[in-house]
Amino acid sequence: MDFSEQLFAKFSGYRLYCGFSGGADSTAALLLAKKFQKNYSYELYAVHFNHHLRGAESDREAAEAALTARNMEIDFQCIDLEINNKENLESSARQARIDAWKKLLPPRSAVILGHHADDRRENLLIRLCRGSNSWGLSSMRAISEVEGITFIRPLLQMTRRDIEEFLRANHVDTWAMDSSNSGTEFLRNFFRNSFFPELARRFPAAIKGMERSLNALETDADFINCYVRDLPGNRNSIEFWKQQHDAVKIRLLRELTGVIPNRELLNRVNEEIKHTSGELRQIPVNNETAIFLRNDLIEVRRFQSNTKIPDEFLWEWKKTPVLHIGKWHFTASLVKSTCPCGPECAFFDAGLLPEQLAIGAIRPGEKMLPFGSDREKKIKKLRTDRRIPADRLLPAVRSSDVVYWVPVIRNSEHAKVTEKTVSTVKFEFKESDI
Repeated sequence: MDFSEQLFAKFSGYRLYCGFSGGADSTAALLLAKKFQKNYSYELYAVHFNHHLRGAESDREAAEAALTARNMEIDFQCIDLEINNKENLESSARQARIDAWKKLLPPRSAVILGHHADDRRENLLIRLCRGSNSWGLSSMRAISEVEGITFIRPLLQMTRRDIEEFLRANHVDTWAMDSSNSGTEFLRNFFRNSFFPELARRFPAAIKGMERSLNALETDADFINCYVRDLPGNRNSIEFWKQQHDAVKIRLLRELTGVIPNRELLNRVNEEIKHTSGELRQIPVNNETAIFLRNDLIEVRRFQSNTKIPDEFLWEWKKTPVLHIGKWHFTASLVKSTCPCGPECAFFDAGLLPEQLAIGAIRPGEKMLPFGSDREKKIKKLRTDRRIPADRLLPAVRSSDVVYWVPVIRNSEHAKVTEKTVSTVKFEFKESDI
């Protein structure tokens, strides 16, 4: 039993969906899946994503892909995708496809991709340029999972030349050719069209050497992942984290947060676990996730953008000048002037303002000392005076019981900028539509 058959045998009884561009790679993957379908009783579908990035060429490829699938007697579906972020085109298109797969796929299903040995080497260099560890460098695997989707790659042991020979042996002489693949604008195309041909010319043994390195990296990454998976101890204990190697911590962070952590996040965690404190400390991870530490405990909290504001979300504005909490975005910057900028910004004396603030929901009956006033007022009354709807959720920025700012409503008299102020910090608040 060869590599590809062994792979398909693991998905007996599944529903398999082939990402089918109509190019040589996806055509070969679909042919192989069709070849073993009867043996392993899985349902097979072809799915084409039309990103509409190349006008008539994109539409023509979609029509040709539909015809090829029909001739192979395979159910076909074309999904139109709109890419809004043209600056980061590749990653935006990839995320759009993942989002589409998540909507389409039923339980007990997997996606077939046409990635092959040449793609795997290109991926190695791309990930190397991004600073990936052994898991990231060897991430293009026969079976992998991304955002709950299982991807299988039956062509990983075939080169591009092998694939074309396989197609011709199966009486397929034509396939779609993406014109954008011929240039060097994208990093992957640069490696494919410029770097690797020159490398093979100068150092013929390098290609096989990279394959051996990839296999070694995959073996090492699997060992570390298995070690972390079976590691005994309380993973919410700071003392447990102190005892671990950084190679273990980076994988624990991925397990804990559900995101791929970078070195900066690891460094922040290493700094915070050096000491134990009863004070609640926070390390932002992304827009909806933060790591919290208190006493000997470390845990993750997640906040959804459509839920109420958390009771306490700590902001160390000097260390983290940009903070996202779901749909709320805060920035802090040192400035020289205090020119008026509207109700979504506020100025404070940086020397008088606590370096750690708490952001959370406005508490019932909570008061603040508005800027220019000599007595406290209820925030609810200030909201009414500004004619801000009661159903609009707005956060309060406070320290202990002192409210420094309620964006859109008012900023306070506390830590105000005066002639004696040496350093001024400007806080800005924005809301996204998510």
